[in-house]
Amino acid sequence: MRILLTSFYILTFTRILSGQDIDANSETITDLSLTEPDNQKETFYERVGLGNKEYKKVLTGFLSTTLSGQETKTTGGFAALNIEEGSATFSPSIILDNNNIVSTELRAGVTDGITSIFTNNKLNTNVSLDFQYHIINAYKEENSLSYNNSDNLAKEFEKDKIIKDNKVLLSKLQNENLLADAANKINEIKLQIHEASLEIEKNDETVDQLESIGLHIKDLDNKINLNEHLIIEKKKEIGMLSPINKRKEILEGEKSISGWELEILNSIKAKKILKLANEKIGVLKIKMETLENKIKNLNDEISLYQNPIYVIKEIESIRNKEREELRKIDEKYPIFVTGINISWFTLGYGVKNDAFFYYDPDVSFSGQIDKKNSLSQEFRFQWYRYSFINSRNNIDENGKVISSKKTVNFFLVNGLTFGLDNNLFELSTIQIKDSSTSTFENNNREFANEVTAYTGVPFEDNLSKLSVFSDLYYYLYQNKLAIHVFPKHVIQSKNKPLTQFTAGIFFAFKNKELTQTSPINVEVFYEFTDIFKTTDNNFRLTERNNIGLRFTFPINFQPFNY
Repeated sequence: MRILLTSFYILTFTRILSGQDIDANSETITDLSLTEPDNQKETFYERVGLGNKEYKKVLTGFLSTTLSGQETKTTGGFAALNIEEGSATFSPSIILDNNNIVSTELRAGVTDGITSIFTNNKLNTNVSLDFQYHIINAYKEENSLSYNNSDNLAKEFEKDKIIKDNKVLLSKLQNENLLADAANKINEIKLQIHEASLEIEKNDETVDQLESIGLHIKDLDNKINLNEHLIIEKKKEIGMLSPINKRKEILEGEKSISGWELEILNSIKAKKILKLANEKIGVLKIKMETLENKIKNLNDEISLYQNPIYVIKEIESIRNKEREELRKIDEKYPIFVTGINISWFTLGYGVKNDAFFYYDPDVSFSGQIDKKNSLSQEFRFQWYRYSFINSRNNIDENGKVISSKKTVNFFLVNGLTFGLDNNLFELSTIQIKDSSTSTFENNNREFANEVTAYTGVPFEDNLSKLSVFSDLYYYLYQNKLAIHVFPKHVIQSKNKPLTQFTAGIFFAFKNKELTQTSPINVEVFYEFTDIFKTTDNNFRLTERNNIGLRFTFPINFQPFNY
């Protein structure tokens, strides 16, 4: 049996490790290589126009679809509910500048919809905390990514415009010559104010000269009205003269009228000069007020730019606005990933607390039920390989098959863990019911308290443990389901080596938009709990098993630094 299993592992992993590279024949598909060119400091996604956020989003989005409740630790940001274990998982991630990822995973039991970590300042049972450091080589030749870039040009054009506009704003805030430029503008405006004040003085002198000889606009209006009245009266007098005296009087009257008309013309001219001078003075005063406001605004601007708190807030505001605008563009032009082929290493450390009741029938009655706490910890080393080709990669926009090359879609994890654990898995659970009776005036009342306790072999803690495992998801039927294989070999002090093997069919149901976020993961599994019968039991191989359904509800969210 061991030879058969070993042969199966070798054949399976050899087939996978020699799998095909991603093939993209469609014109709308971009094939991205992760090879680092000579003297090139850019990452592969920067060279082809795919941003760091988009790349991480692609990776975490794909990995969230394979959350199945197994002990394999993945990257990405997600929360999940596991019905089989009755536990909830929360796993945030932090994306580092070197493209590596630091992630944590908190898992705790769920009771009545509530996940309690501490109760009465005591750590609850089935609570674990895990830290992982994922080392991703962005320049590794074997790694690649394919995506549909039909709208990439329009998307990049809009992004470039936003980035360039914001660079102008940022350069304005961070320009050392900004204050000097503002000071020069103030000096130019002061010169304009000085020139305007000279014009005002010149017009004021004109007004003063005219007014000094009694030429006020009001007096000029009165004089014009008076002369016009005298002219009318004089013309009436001439019309009433007798023919004998008419010629002489007419000549004298016309002479008077001419004098009055000349005074009217002079008054109108003087009035016009005064009016224009006053209007010009008003315009110049408005201009001076406007220029003075400009100086005030420039001084305020200089004061703001000299204030580091204001500059920092403005820079942060511009960057936040840019992030929001770029996010909206990403939503406007979503990337359709057609394939991903990537591998990476992970270093991890985990700690878990088990609080439970232990039943020992061999001790006194009062001490048979003992509450125990066991703290387990482990160090983990894992290697991941993820290869996924979307079926649309081989079909053009008209639905015609343009490539019949067979693809191998899988998610593989090989892992090694070592640490301190307990033998809780060897114990069985029983229900224990304690009852008491209260009697009052011939009335009896019975009280019952029921607990779940572990029993069987003696409980042992702080046992050295070494585990070797592989976790494989092999996708079939255009990635609608996957075959799941999970062999595991455990070596624990004071116990014989234990070999387990799980096989199942994994369904990742999509939402109605067919995005990479999976609202529910379901697996039908068959687990051999002890293949080589190293534990003390009389069960046959087919009886040493665990058969059932495993449900996981992952909620994918963006990692930090997005």
